[in-house]
Amino acid sequence: MRQVEISFPRGKPSYNNYFGTNSDPSGSEKIKKKKRASDSVDVTHISSNDNDDLFKISRSTPSVPKKKKKSIGLTSEETDLLISGSKADKIKTVVDSLSFETISEGLLSLGRVIRIRDHEILVSLPGRTMGSVPITAISGPYTKALEKLTLAEGREDAVYGVKDLFQIGQIVSVAVTGVKKDVHSVRVTLSMSPSDLQAGYTSGSISESMVLTGAVESVEDHGYIIDIGVQGTHTFLPKENAKAFIQNVNHKPLGIGQLLKCKVLKSKSAGRSGTSKTYLTVTISPKEVNRTKYTMETVNNYQLLLPGMESEGTVMETHKTGIKVDFLGMVSLIHLDHMAEPWTLPGTLEVGATNFPRVLYLFPNSSNPYLTLQSRICQKKASLPQLLLTLGDKLKVKIARIEKRGLIVKFENGERGFVSSTRCSDNSAFTDEDIAREFPIASSHTCCVMEYSSLDNIYIGSFQQSVLSQQIIRIDQLEVGQVVSCDLKAWKSTGAIVGVGLAKGFIPKIHFGELALKNPAVKFPVGHKFKARVCRIDLNKNQILLTAKKRLVKSKAPLLSSYPECVYGIESEGVISKVTESGLNIFTIGGLSVLNINGTNECFLYNHLFVLILFQPGFHSCDKGNQRVSNTINEVVLPRSSSKLPCCQCKCRGGNL
Repeated sequence: MRQVEISFPRGKPSYNNYFGTNSDPSGSEKIKKKKRASDSVDVTHISSNDNDDLFKISRSTPSVPKKKKKSIGLTSEETDLLISGSKADKIKTVVDSLSFETISEGLLSLGRVIRIRDHEILVSLPGRTMGSVPITAISGPYTKALEKLTLAEGREDAVYGVKDLFQIGQIVSVAVTGVKKDVHSVRVTLSMSPSDLQAGYTSGSISESMVLTGAVESVEDHGYIIDIGVQGTHTFLPKENAKAFIQNVNHKPLGIGQLLKCKVLKSKSAGRSGTSKTYLTVTISPKEVNRTKYTMETVNNYQLLLPGMESEGTVMETHKTGIKVDFLGMVSLIHLDHMAEPWTLPGTLEVGATNFPRVLYLFPNSSNPYLTLQSRICQKKASLPQLLLTLGDKLKVKIARIEKRGLIVKFENGERGFVSSTRCSDNSAFTDEDIAREFPIASSHTCCVMEYSSLDNIYIGSFQQSVLSQQIIRIDQLEVGQVVSCDLKAWKSTGAIVGVGLAKGFIPKIHFGELALKNPAVKFPVGHKFKARVCRIDLNKNQILLTAKKRLVKSKAPLLSSYPECVYGIESEGVISKVTESGLNIFTIGGLSVLNINGTNECFLYNHLFVLILFQPGFHSCDKGNQRVSNTINEVVLPRSSSKLPCCQCKCRGGNL
C-alpha cells in the first residue's frame, strides 16, 4: 500500500476534534522531554485518551559517575519510530461522532429532510443533531424571486413553494451558518446556497466530471442559466440534458431557484488574462450524476471536498469506535454509527480492504474528512427509512455498549437506540460511574422512544421516570376532539402555554371560562391543572390549539376538523372569535375557521365584548381554495337575560354546497 501523506492546508489542526484528547492521527505518540536545573529529572509524557498517570520520572543521584556510553547515532525519526512501536499498545484512537458541542460555523455536511414548513426546512444531521434552513437560505436566485413576488412584480418563470421543491427523506448538502447555544438548547442554522457550499472553489479549480450544487437562475430558449456560487463562472444547462430529470424525478418544469446536482461536461476559459471567465456546460441526468466516482486527478486536496462525494477507500486501521480510511490520499474517518449495516463492528473489516464511502461531513480548518458507508445514504435513491417502532411507545431494550455521550441500546426487533447521559436519570447529579453501575452491558430496561434520527438510522430514547410515567409524549399521539389533562406553564399576552404530558399547547384567552374573563390569570394561575379539549393540531408547526370552555369540552356535537366534512345540514358548535363589518369569524371545536357573512349586528357586538357566543351553524358555502367556510344565520334566538346565561345560541340554515 502506498504511503499517504497528511496535508494541512490551513495550518496544523487540533486533534481533539477527531481522535480524542491529544491523540495524533498518525497513531504515534509525542515525546516531550523537560529538564529541571535543580535536580536532573527526565519527564516523558505519552499522550493518550486514558486518564492514567503515564508520567515516568527517573532521578539521578550524585554517586560514582557511570562510564559514558557511545552513541549509536539514531536520527530523530528513527527514535520516534522505535518509541511508537514499543508504546503503540497504550495508545487508543477514538473516532468521535459529530455533536452539538463540536458542531461549528463553516461545517459542511450531508443531511436528510425530516420536516417542511412554510418558511423553513428541518434537516437531520449526523451525530443525532439537527438544524433548520430558512427559506431565504435555499439559494440566491430563489430569494430574489421571492422578493419580486413580494413586491408584486410579475414574472413568467415558475417559482415553486418550499413543499414543491423538497421531499421528506430527501438527502441534501448543507453548510452551517450559525450556532446559537443557551442553557437548555442549541439552535443550528443551515444554508443550502451554492455560494456557501462551494465557498472554497475558484473558477480554476473546477474540472470536468465534477458534481456541483447549482440553482436555476433563469430559463432561456435552449436551456437554463445555473448559479453555482463561484465567481468568474457562467454555467449553462441545455434543455436536452434536463429531460431525464424532469420526466423521472421532478415531474414538472424546473423552477427558479430550484437546487440541482450538476455534473460538469465541458469547461472552457475565455477572455483576457485577469478578466477571463470559465464557461461550463452541465447535465442533471440522474444516471450521469449517480455514477460519478472521484479520483485524485479530480480532487487532490481537502478544500475541494464536498458532502456526498464518492471514491474508493482503503482501510488503514480499525478501532473500537470506527476506522481510518485512505480516501483520495487523505486520512479519513468513519464512525461506528456509519458502518454499512447498523450492528457491523469495525473489527470485522480487514486492513487493506477496499470500499466506496461518501463524504459525510467536513470540519473547517481541518484535513480529515468524515465518511459514511451506511447503505441508506450511499444508495442511489435515498428515501426516509420506514419506522419500525412507534414514537412514544415504552419498550424493553438491552444495553449494547456504553459511549462517552450515553448508551447504545438494542430493541427486541433489532433496531438501534441511543439514550444520552442526561436521559438516563431524573437526577441531575447522575455521574458516568452511576450510569455504568445502573446500566451494565446486556442488562434489560424499559425505554421510551422519543425521536428518530433519520440520517444516523437510530432511535432516541429515555430512561427517565418522569418521561416513562407520562401518557402523552409527542403531539402526534393526540387527536382532534380529545379531552386531556393540562397544567398551565406560562401566560402570554394572547393566551396561555399549557403542558399536555410532555407536549406543549396553546389556549387563547377567549377560551378560558364561559364568560369573557378580564384577567384569566387570576382564575387560572401558573401550575393550575384542568381539563381541556384539543381543537387543532398542526404537525408541521408542532402546534396544538386547545379550549378550556366547559361547554366545548363536554360538547357531544360532531367535530369539523377538515373542510371536506362541511356538508349541508351538519351542525356543530364553536366560538365567535372576531367581529368585523363584513361578518363574524367563528372558530369551531374541530379547529376550522367559519365566516358568517350576514350575522353582524349589535347583539353580536355586545356579546362579543362581554361573553363568548356559542352557536349551531348550517353551512351555506365552502371555499376550499381559500380554506374558509361561510354560513348564513336566518334566525337569532337571544337569551332572556344575558346577565344570567353565558351565551346566545344561533340556529342557522343555508342552501346547498
